[in-house]
Amino acid sequence: MIAEIFGSCGYACGARILRLTLLITLAAVALSALPATAGAATLIDRNPLRGEVTLKVDENGTALLLYRKGALQKHVLAWGAVDASSLKFSLDFSGGWGSHRANWRKLKNVCTSLDPASAEAGLGSAAELTIAACTAPDGTKWAVQLWRRMIPNYGGTHGKVEIFLSHWTTTTADLPVLGDWSLNGPDASPSLHYQHMFGRFSFQGVPVVVGKADPRGKPLDGIGRNIYVDSLNSNYPSSSGWARVNGFLAQRPNGGFCYVFSARVIPDNSVHQIQQPWLNNARNHSGESADNAYRATASGPGVTPVVRTYWTGAVAPYDAVWQQTMAEQQATLLGEGGSCEPQYPRQ
Repeated sequence: MIAEIFGSCGYACGARILRLTLLITLAAVALSALPATAGAATLIDRNPLRGEVTLKVDENGTALLLYRKGALQKHVLAWGAVDASSLKFSLDFSGGWGSHRANWRKLKNVCTSLDPASAEAGLGSAAELTIAACTAPDGTKWAVQLWRRMIPNYGGTHGKVEIFLSHWTTTTADLPVLGDWSLNGPDASPSLHYQHMFGRFSFQGVPVVVGKADPRGKPLDGIGRNIYVDSLNSNYPSSSGWARVNGFLAQRPNGGFCYVFSARVIPDNSVHQIQQPWLNNARNHSGESADNAYRATASGPGVTPVVRTYWTGAVAPYDAVWQQTMAEQQATLLGEGGSCEPQYPRQ
């Protein structure tokens, strides 16, 4: 290559080209080491080797995540955000060379290990996603969670393992979910009903709502959050265990959401771009659980932890009096009107 450069335009010209190439290469290396901000809330990376991530935090509030990805050792620094007041961490994937925030080799951990399942952590069911948690000297908490978020709707069971880092003070987001019956079931029959769920997503009493999203329901404002719903031993074919049913946004103005577990009328050219077998699953199966067991998971606002809620669906047979009570609860929680109408029994 060098001989070709010098041979084609002479020594002086070739030397200039080599210097320019070197400068471009060095610039690219430098840019890769400069501090960045974390995209998609607290998402740091994907597919750590064997799901192992070590968390350390120094006296200046700089977190260090150590993990392997393939043959590479990763050392990521994160700082500058807590709770929902700051949307993103500042990140340095070089371990300190780019930001000079800290030196990953010399960072001294001052964060006391915390049991994710303890009341002090306050993670609830999301403790099962948490592989490391600690309390810093200033009383704030840090956690590393692993979550398979991007699983195909309508029966998917596999997805990449994603690393989420969180930093919070006292409480995590609230994700209450209740299950009842839909107004109608197959063929809009008044005597048949699908499972229905509803809930509200908030943090410290403030609704977590989306301001702008694309046609597929992906938040575009850094604030909105998708609620991902899974069903245990669903009626989707070949989906034993937990399977993804759907994901949808918490809506304005109150962070409410709802979903009817029904077969979906989805055209082949849907904006969801669902591929086989998921398209047939959506058209032919409701996603209802044989065990009547469901869960919802969402990334907390700002840099707060991923939260998870389990609930039990409505119990057969259908009871109009009980359903009236549940519809009234939904009206109290989410109000009347909007995109989530209470499922009042037919009179």
